Amino acid sequence: MMFKGTGQAYLKDEKGDRKVVDELELNEAFGEMAIFPGEVSPVTAIAKEDVEVVVIPAAKIIEAIESALSDIWCKM
Repeated sequence: MMFKGTGQAYLKDEKGDRKVVDELELNEAFGEMAIFPGEVSPVTAIAKEDVEVVVIPAAKIIEAIESALSDIWCKM
C-alpha cells in the first residue's frame, strides 16, 4: 500500500523496453500477486519520488478474505 509518494508499475516487452501499466498513487495497493503461493509477478514497481509503503503480509490478507467470506456465508 502506497503510504507516501508515487510510483509506477511496468512490464518489460520482448525487447526489454518498459511499458508502464499503472501509476501508483497515495493509498493504492499493489503487489497483490504475492498472496498466491509460487506465483511471480511479471510487473515491477518503482518509486518516482521518495515513498513510504505499508507491507501487509500475505497471511493477513488471506485471513481477512476468509473472515469476510465467512461473514457473507453466515448471513445467507
